Amino acid sequence: MPETNPYQFLRQADPKFGPLIDRFGELLLTTDEVGFHSFASSIMGQQLSGKAAATISQRTRDGLGCGDRFTPESLAGHTAESLRPFGVSRQKAGYLLDLAERTLRNEIHFDRFSAMEDEAIIEELIKVKGIGRWTVHMVLMFDLARPDVLPTEDMGIQEGLRILDGLESRPKPKEMIARAEIWRPFRSYACLYLWKYKDNQ
Repeated sequence: MPETNPYQFLRQADPKFGPLIDRFGELLLTTDEVGFHSFASSIMGQQLSGKAAATISQRTRDGLGCGDRFTPESLAGHTAESLRPFGVSRQKAGYLLDLAERTLRNEIHFDRFSAMEDEAIIEELIKVKGIGRWTVHMVLMFDLARPDVLPTEDMGIQEGLRILDGLESRPKPKEMIARAEIWRPFRSYACLYLWKYKDNQ
């Protein structure tokens, strides 16, 4: 049986994490209500800085009149053009509207996610335009607090691992999967430290 404490487990499994845990303390996964808002926000944040995404998201919610959380009902009847004045690109508008339409058609059941396996959630959601594995991985980690997620497409994690291992270039996804095998079942926690380490270099 693996050690249930993720920090102790990582210290024992990979000695390179000991100094990171000492330096940054016990980084935590947090939970939040997972629903339409989580994924709409993730779509809004794609390829934007956190500040820019927050500004556009707030402007869009104000324009839609849906308060502090996106709802599928508030997007119903909108088009890519009608969302443009809020700063939403045509491509992202298409993604948001597809997510809203699928939700309203009951093709996505957010209330089931807490009881579903990670891969089952991924398979259900990547059918939505604009939602790829990275987007679902972020929600699995930061909303559902799943402990063993490895977003191999995330450049921050790639760079953190490159620095940690002293590599000349960022590792490829297959290399990351092989490297991270010793971190199971706490790969999410390892990723928290890789992000933090990269940001403090």
